[in-house]
Amino acid sequence: MLADDSHGRKGIVQLSFAIAIAATCIFSFLAVSEKRAISNHWQAIDAATSESRFALVKAAVLKKHLDSEMLPTARELASLYRQQGKQEEAAKIYRLLWLAPQDPEGFVGDALELASLYSDMSAFPYAIESYKKILEFDRLRLKPDSPGIVRDLNNLGVCYRCYAVSSSEPGQRQLNFDLASSQLSEAARICSASQTLADDQLIVSTNQNVVSQDRGQSK
Repeated sequence: MLADDSHGRKGIVQLSFAIAIAATCIFSFLAVSEKRAISNHWQAIDAATSESRFALVKAAVLKKHLDSEMLPTARELASLYRQQGKQEEAAKIYRLLWLAPQDPEGFVGDALELASLYSDMSAFPYAIESYKKILEFDRLRLKPDSPGIVRDLNNLGVCYRCYAVSSSEPGQRQLNFDLASSQLSEAARICSASQTLADDQLIVSTNQNVVSQDRGQSK
């Protein structure tokens, strides 16, 4: 393989798995969630119809309370806001979704959406705190070697890496690199002991390499 091609492919892999300053941070997160992405059919929806469809959810958001039957529509509206670049509006809904009574998988999915949104907004301390809470929750309900735990550790490590790269203070930057390495190392240990986490191990390993390279470049 030619050297230029090798460097190009390496750059693409790093971008896909770990290079994530500000908005691009999300690409390196492992199985953040099923994004509940909204396709381009939204562009064909009449504005009046759209307003009518989400009227109850918007009113509930103003009251800071979502009833259980509103959750699917609220998720759609939050995803639409993200697609439109209305991050603050999306965050309001995801925060309410996180607080709404629901099943564990629904809770984790909404929590992951909120954490990734904070990363999109470069609000890394809030994203890190969110990922920590998700990890704590999953440790109580999942086996220590489950894919969910690997996902949570990887996401937390990548978020620390994003925070480090964005920091201008050397001490804080190196501390966050250390924390990123610690979370990713734990994820790697779980993967190496499992026969079913080969794909996750590749992603975690790539993120570890990027953290190591970034740390070296920042010195």
